Amino acid sequence: MSEYQKSIFDSPSPSLNLQRPLSVFGKAFKVSYSSKLSLCPETVCRAAIGKSIVTLLKENEVYQPFRQLRYGLQGRHKLSETSKNNIRQLFGCLGDKVVTILNGAPIPKEFLEPSLWEIVSFTWNTENPENTLDLVASSFIELEKFATSVQVLAADGEAQKAKTLIEKRFGKLDDWSNFHFDTFAECILLIESSLHVIVNLEIFSGFSLQDCSPTESLLKLGTKPLGNWLRQVAKEVDCDNYKELADFLLRSNIDSNHKFISHDTLKGWSSIKKGMLMPLDACNLLLRILPPGKVQENLLSRFALARFLTFLCDLLRSCVQPGTINWNNAQELIYKRYSAVAALKMKTSH
Repeated sequence: MSEYQKSIFDSPSPSLNLQRPLSVFGKAFKVSYSSKLSLCPETVCRAAIGKSIVTLLKENEVYQPFRQLRYGLQGRHKLSETSKNNIRQLFGCLGDKVVTILNGAPIPKEFLEPSLWEIVSFTWNTENPENTLDLVASSFIELEKFATSVQVLAADGEAQKAKTLIEKRFGKLDDWSNFHFDTFAECILLIESSLHVIVNLEIFSGFSLQDCSPTESLLKLGTKPLGNWLRQVAKEVDCDNYKELADFLLRSNIDSNHKFISHDTLKGWSSIKKGMLMPLDACNLLLRILPPGKVQENLLSRFALARFLTFLCDLLRSCVQPGTINWNNAQELIYKRYSAVAALKMKTSH
């Protein structure tokens, strides 16, 4: 049985042991996971948009009823009917069941030990099949359930069946065979599962192998993902390079804290110069040069994807000994695995 497969059978730990701190996202960035096949919501959220999951919930006006629910379950406050109605609306089709629990009914089995992603799904539930966070949460929940089923098989002495399930789901993972395994095996599983979630999003968006997908365009070799994203923004306003884009921003009177975005700033964001990981606020600022609409919305989504792909490259480099792999190698390997996962997903979805 491979190190990847053995790694799934272990009990999950709260954070990944890295060989060295993340170079782009920084020493303070904690890589946590809720199962061997799922990064935790906080890690995904901070990587993709630079915000905590609590901040995201507050901005979308779902944090207050979520906090009320927590207090109600803990018995810290007697909830008013208004608070219960807020919670009922928050949980959509599950709202009535949640309120009956708050009123003293026994807690159903599915609510006893929810995973972190299930909690996000309960809290965020929009009942919209096209909502991005709903799709991400449901994809990670499905992977968590898969990990549990494999662990059960292994615990029951059915290691061969577990191995077959893993290979059917992930393939043979041959692209990773040149590396030595220790904590690296855990890192590979988290990267692989994240790529599966990305491909799921693309399939729901209607992309096929014949299309140049958003992920493929952002992983184009020779430029880092955020650099490829900036080039896509520049193309939308007919700019051929960052100098032209900086001039266009100046003419459009786009500034940040009364400072115009310079050519050097754009180059720093593109190359991810130390201390210059592009924040979401800068993305929103840049996108003001485009009229509101589908193009602007797509580029906003692609920015989050570019940051997350940058995180996966950074994570890969941090999970191996220094000097083992440079950024270009890491991005190429992520691209190869993305292509393999996409091909496997497309094949099994037909």
